[in-house]
Amino acid sequence: MGIETVTDRRSCCGIPLPKSTIILGYLCLTAVVLQWVASGFVAQTVFTIFNYQSTVAQTVYNLCFYSVLLIPHIVSHQKAKRSGQHEQPSSAIDYVLENKWKVLGLGCIWLSAQVVYVMSLLYSSMGKNTAVSSSSSAFSFVFSILILGYQFRIVSALGVLGTIGGVVMTSLFRPEEIVDPSTTGDFEIVDSAQGYIMAVSAAVCFGLFSCLFKKWIKEDKYGGVVFGSFGLISLVIGLPLVLICHFTGLQTVAVPGWQAALLITLDAILCCFVNNFCLSRAFIYLTPVVVLVGLSMTTPLSIFVDVVILGKSAYSALNVVGVCLIILAVLVVGYDQNIYEKKLDAAKAQSPTREQTTKEESSAATTDSGPCSAE
Repeated sequence: MGIETVTDRRSCCGIPLPKSTIILGYLCLTAVVLQWVASGFVAQTVFTIFNYQSTVAQTVYNLCFYSVLLIPHIVSHQKAKRSGQHEQPSSAIDYVLENKWKVLGLGCIWLSAQVVYVMSLLYSSMGKNTAVSSSSSAFSFVFSILILGYQFRIVSALGVLGTIGGVVMTSLFRPEEIVDPSTTGDFEIVDSAQGYIMAVSAAVCFGLFSCLFKKWIKEDKYGGVVFGSFGLISLVIGLPLVLICHFTGLQTVAVPGWQAALLITLDAILCCFVNNFCLSRAFIYLTPVVVLVGLSMTTPLSIFVDVVILGKSAYSALNVVGVCLIILAVLVVGYDQNIYEKKLDAAKAQSPTREQTTKEESSAATTDSGPCSAE
């Protein structure tokens, strides 16, 4: 029995990748969910316990770590040039240079999404912020139709709405947390319209980024160099942004304490490598809607961490229903999108045959008309 292949997911040599890449995509998505939950916990800890709210500086610092991913690609690019092998298939650096405007656009959207999202955590509680941010799956669904030309599918649409509904049920109606005064700092997060607007803006950016990344980055071998380029973009654009925020008084930049700095640095390193390998491959191997709906699993996982591991709050029947609704919606959307991609693969597999038949008919018509024109 032969290995099934996915015709629109090809390696750098144009050879179809095995169907197991879908499984790899879901494993990568799981790793991203775990990392995002850990990152959200670190952000809230740095805000509340260590009383450090320089979110723009913190985010730019995190994203600048991405530039480390460029080092192996630059070394290999230079070796190829010195050995005279640069005429062979273009390197990852060549790919970025050839698609510099696309990479720049993706980097700016990614930077905007990260900065706005982290800033929104200062003006809205984690639960309500998560509920609003979950709308990124809806924006991704819309952008998939507008940008990628995907077909509107009622099952996926219902799944997206189910995800948002489940997140709302688990986040907005979460029981009061059991607060230990000895573990909280002086900073208190108060919900505001400003925080909700920022959360929605970040959701739009994430939805747009997911579709453009899927459209422009076709091969997984370029994921590292593209995310590494985001580090340079964050340095060039983000550093002036930090200075502007500081001197205008929008957000004063301060040096964190060693404990906060250690947490931020460890989170930056983990985020750098998880986004490089896992998130980039999840976007390439799966559809943007599946990825962003799958990221909604951060909500039940966050509740699990709060209740079981940290013992911060109890849970209610409504929370359980919401968690079940999210899990069901993730499964439904994943199944429906997989069916849709199979139809696309079948259509693409038939298109070469149709083109060949058309060429043969055209050639036969030309041959038949030749003697007539000669006469």
